[in-house]
Amino acid sequence: MGRESEVRDDGVVILEVAGEVDAFNLPRFCEQVQDIFREGTRKIVLDLRKLEFADSKMIGQLLDIQKRFRKAGGNVVLLRPGRFVMRTLEALGLDAVFTLCRSQEEALRALATGGEGTPPGPGGCGESRG
Repeated sequence: MGRESEVRDDGVVILEVAGEVDAFNLPRFCEQVQDIFREGTRKIVLDLRKLEFADSKMIGQLLDIQKRFRKAGGNVVLLRPGRFVMRTLEALGLDAVFTLCRSQEEALRALATGGEGTPPGPGGCGESRG
């Protein structure tokens, strides 16, 4: 599982998650997100376009990450989830819980506005209801 991160001037971290995330390599992903949080980042974009597989523990971890960041006054945006991940989120009803974006620009706009005001749909970014 590849993970590259970019820290932007506005304090937003963009973390690319690639490959497969399962019980074996989930701890490395969690450790990286925890380090980002400990460094003071409260807004994170998880770029999932190269994520091919995520098991149930990873999905649960995404929920925990969102809860932790929101509780601290921040937010999490899921960027470009691939077909498998998107179908999994939809099947579990989590597409209504996360802010999902198709472009980095939309993700950054959603974080800047608290995820409000951007209509869901193709090419857009939907505000989560959770």
